[in-house]
Amino acid sequence: MKRTDRVILNKIVYYCDEIANDLARFGNDIESFRRDTSYQRSTTSCVTQIGELTNHLSQEFRENHPETHWRSIVCMRNIVVHDYERLDFVTVWDAITNDVPALKKSIKEILSKEGRGTSE
Repeated sequence: MKRTDRVILNKIVYYCDEIANDLARFGNDIESFRRDTSYQRSTTSCVTQIGELTNHLSQEFRENHPETHWRSIVCMRNIVVHDYERLDFVTVWDAITNDVPALKKSIKEILSKEGRGTSE
């Protein structure tokens, strides 16, 4: 794994943790999420960062890990950034409560398996 990919993956894990912190802080229920714009902004900011970072992973890395839907992650970022007013918060809720924890788990497994051998 390239060093830059490893660095990016660690940053993605950081933002996954930030979302988990928001869930713990604001409440792990969709109604709290719907009502609280600070909650929405905080989590969508992290979703944006995850998508932006994903976009900077090497093509080689993404091709070597097709089990993760990298393109979908970038697409979610694009929707949050460019079409925020029409954003479906049920979809965002599903992403932050299901997809983000699964992404973190997947990345941690990749880092555990491949993180030791690096190249640039």
